[in-house]
Amino acid sequence: MTRAEDLDPQPLLRPAPAWVHWYHKEDGVWPVPDDRDVDLNAERCSATAWLDELGAAVRERLEEVRDAACVLGHGDWDGRNVKFRDGRPLVVHDWDSVVDEPEVVIIGQAAAMFEGGPTGAGASVERTAAFLEEYQMARRGVLTSNELQLCWAAGLWVRTFNAKKFHLDTFDALGRDEAETRMRHAGI
Repeated sequence: MTRAEDLDPQPLLRPAPAWVHWYHKEDGVWPVPDDRDVDLNAERCSATAWLDELGAAVRERLEEVRDAACVLGHGDWDGRNVKFRDGRPLVVHDWDSVVDEPEVVIIGQAAAMFEGGPTGAGASVERTAAFLEEYQMARRGVLTSNELQLCWAAGLWVRTFNAKKFHLDTFDALGRDEAETRMRHAGI
């Protein structure tokens, strides 16, 4: 990842959009969504209690990078924002979602969401793992096992946030089995 070291993006690019904003300072687990007028923390029901617990656990896991060095990157790797040709990325759209976040957060959310769409679901666990492998090859440097766990945690934050939000639309964006697998990868 190339850094734009001469820029000071802090005032303009932080905080990140809600789906990446795990470090928010609002009461409760969830930040205010960007696309609807609802308090996800007030939306309590037995069907989503596990998502609230998972969101809290992911936030705790990511605390390690709260003060980490940040890099500029794309913050909305929804599959509709990436066009591929012959299986390789060709163009990335929606650059109004540029973020200044720790590298593992940018990588993790990208790996979890690059195949996503309007349903809030993203890449499968297998495709997320493949993305992380490809990223390391392109980066020409291996991530530590802890960095990989943090990538998985950042991706799990996006997936859990989407699942909580899309439950309001009666859509299941993250199943428990998949969440448990992602938790293991995240060291949670």
